[in-house]
Amino acid sequence: MQYFSYTSEDIYTYQNLEELKKIIEIDEIGLTRIHEQEQYVSYEINREKCIRLSDLVYFISFNLVRIHLGQLLVLVKSLAQKVQQLQLVQIDHEYLDCNRIWLKFNNQNEAFNCKYSILNYTIHFTGYQCPNYEDLNEKEIERVSSSKKILIIIKYIIDNCFDKIILTTQPKDDVKKTIIEPIINEINNKQLDQLIYKIDDTLKKYQYDKQKQIISVDEDIDTINNKRHEGKVKYNLDIKKIMQTTSQMEKTPSNAYKLEYCLYSSLPQIVKQLDNSEGYQRIQYEGNKIKTAIEQIYFDLQNKIQNYIEKQVKQATKEQIQFNSQFFKFQYDEQDITKIITKVICKHAIIQYFYNTYTNIFKYTFKLNIDNQDTYQFNANKLYQAMEKAIDKIIPLETQQYFILENTNQIFELIKDLI
Repeated sequence: MQYFSYTSEDIYTYQNLEELKKIIEIDEIGLTRIHEQEQYVSYEINREKCIRLSDLVYFISFNLVRIHLGQLLVLVKSLAQKVQQLQLVQIDHEYLDCNRIWLKFNNQNEAFNCKYSILNYTIHFTGYQCPNYEDLNEKEIERVSSSKKILIIIKYIIDNCFDKIILTTQPKDDVKKTIIEPIINEINNKQLDQLIYKIDDTLKKYQYDKQKQIISVDEDIDTINNKRHEGKVKYNLDIKKIMQTTSQMEKTPSNAYKLEYCLYSSLPQIVKQLDNSEGYQRIQYEGNKIKTAIEQIYFDLQNKIQNYIEKQVKQATKEQIQFNSQFFKFQYDEQDITKIITKVICKHAIIQYFYNTYTNIFKYTFKLNIDNQDTYQFNANKLYQAMEKAIDKIIPLETQQYFILENTNQIFELIKDLI
């Protein structure tokens, strides 16, 4: 997104290293690193050159971004084709969702912004082998073929974006009936080939203009009297001011998390000014107040998670000591073991995953108000529940692994003493 001049880091666990390396060779975005010892892959992504699909849909539905129907049809067609291209090389993304789909712009001037623009991008997926840990309603073991998931995603895009598109004088209900409903029918038929064919047929029938990226029912950009063109300079200044919120802070993944919250908290004011008939007026950005609020929530969440991990590890350690004492006469220091395992859990890849910016559920709340602590707490609680669920699965495995290694080391020490 233009002027969103910051980078964020997403972390995903993986299951098969060799397969992951093959995937990255074919579908790489940003600065990608595989951390073999910790068993996760990280993506460092420039948010001015790339946009997450979930963010794009939110921006369009919230009236921050403008898009033509012709551009929307090309986007959903490109998503279907991306899945087909991966299938040709035997790659299937079984945990695909809108948060793991990115649009990478070949030129920053051909990216989404607050007004209509010509778009030029490629589509990339991330998180191929990583369960959706943040989803409290989804079973982690459940894998869904990307050919099925992409159809759900495409319908979600159309449902949330079509009503925001500016058309010619032709009634929107007529366009929905003649263009959108036939495409939805193909989605329901669950055949990617037929869906792509239908979109191609629609683009041809409604005279898709590749230069302007519009079809005949789109309002031509040359005829739109849009205040957003005049207000773009002041809009840019507001965005740049928000981008400076964390400029003096140490660069960490959590700061991108905080910056995005400040940005999303300001969107209602920004959108209101973009559509202001009297012209764009600079927003009153209360950066320090917003940042203080999110930092307090972040701090409280960190402490809550730390206390929960310590409590669960202590219990798991006691149980393991009781169990292992039946077979070994070794001395176990419960306090030291608890500290060691707690440290391991806190640095675990799955815990780091929850600092991906999209797991910051706050930003998708429409009740954005810096004084609304109830809203903050509600979202923080949802995130905590998801982390708690993940922690409960990590601790038994890590605790068992620790005692296996500890017992093995003590056995070797006994053998050494005997020799």
